[in-house]
Amino acid sequence: MMIHVVDQCIAAGLVKPDVHAGVDGSQVRANASVHSLQEITLAPVHSIEEYLSELARQDQDEMPVDPKKEDSDPPPSSSVRSASETTRLQEEAVHEDFHGKKFSNATHRSVTDPDARLYKKSKGQEAYLRYLVHNVTDVTSGVILSTQASLAAGTAEREISLQQLAALRFQHPTIRIRTVSADKAYGTPEYLGTLFSQGLVPLVSLRNLELEPIPTWKRQTHEAEKQRKRAAKVQEVLVKNKAKRIQLEGKYRQIQKRRTRCEHAFAEAKTVHRLDRARSRGLESMQEQTLLTAIVQNLKRLCRFKKKRPRTRILACQNPESVTREETLTSAISRFFSTIFSFIRPCHMVNRPNWPILPVDEHGG
Repeated sequence: MMIHVVDQCIAAGLVKPDVHAGVDGSQVRANASVHSLQEITLAPVHSIEEYLSELARQDQDEMPVDPKKEDSDPPPSSSVRSASETTRLQEEAVHEDFHGKKFSNATHRSVTDPDARLYKKSKGQEAYLRYLVHNVTDVTSGVILSTQASLAAGTAEREISLQQLAALRFQHPTIRIRTVSADKAYGTPEYLGTLFSQGLVPLVSLRNLELEPIPTWKRQTHEAEKQRKRAAKVQEVLVKNKAKRIQLEGKYRQIQKRRTRCEHAFAEAKTVHRLDRARSRGLESMQEQTLLTAIVQNLKRLCRFKKKRPRTRILACQNPESVTREETLTSAISRFFSTIFSFIRPCHMVNRPNWPILPVDEHGG
C-alpha cells in the first residue's frame, strides 16, 4: 500500500526523478507502564539426572487427598471471600517503590509489552518504554518515501536508515537519491563511509567543521592487527574531512535547510494523527500504525498538489460544468448583438438619402 501511494506521487510529478532525501527518527511512547517491568529470571540449567530426581522428589512431597474429607469441608462464606478478594486487589493496586533501584533493558522486561524498551534521547530526559519510528522523506515535496518502526536502541536510527535507502532503489527504480540530509546523530565515520560507498552525498550537521590532519606514526609495524587499526583510523579521518568539505563549500546549503520538513512530518503525525503513543502492543502493531499514518500524510500532500496544478491538456476537460456555462454565456451574448444589428440595419437603409449619380468623362472631369 505504501509503495503504491509513493508511486502515485511519482507519476503525478510531486516527487521528482532526482530526490534529495532526509532521514530522521522519533520516539513513540509504548502502550505500557513502567510498573509492568519485571526482572528477567533465567531458568536454571540442569542435567537429565538432576531433572528426573527433582520430579521424583516433587512426587513424593505431594500427599494424596481424601475426596470424602475434601467434600466434608464447608464452603467459604461469601463475606470472607469478598474480603480476601478485596485485600488482594488492594495489594495489587499499590505500585512498587522504585527508588534506589536500577533498571535496564538487559535485566528487566515489560510484562504488558515485551517488545517495548526503556529509552531516552538526552541525559536529562526520563526513560520510558518506547519504540522508534524512522522516516526517509523527500525534502523538496515533503513526501514520506519509506517509514519503519523498530525497537528502541542507540544505533537503530543509523542502521534502519541504511536499510531503507537500500530498499528504495528496488521499490522505486524510477527515482534516484542524490543527497541524504541528517542531524548530528548520523555523523559517525561508519555511516558517512557507507553513504559515500553507495554514491550518495551526505549532508550531515557535524559538530566541528575543522579539517583533521591525517594521522602518521613514527614507527613502522609489521603486525597485521596494528596495520588494520591504523588503516581504519586513516580512513575515518579521510571520510570526515570529505564530509566537512561538502559543508564548507555551501553548494547544498538550501537543500540542507529543508531537512526540517522531516521533523514537520513527525510533528504532524503526533499532533494530528496521534502517533505520539502506540495504540496497540507489539512491534507489528506499531509498524501498522506507522504505515497507515504515513499513507494518510502522503495522500493529503498528493491531493493538495493536484488541486494546485494548472488545468492544461486533459485536465482542462475534467470540469465540464464550467465549460458549458461559458459556452452558454457566449452564445447568449452573440444572439443579443445579432438581434440589435438586425433592427439597426433596416432603419439605416430607409433613412439613407438617394444621391444622384454624376457621369464621369473620359478625362476624369
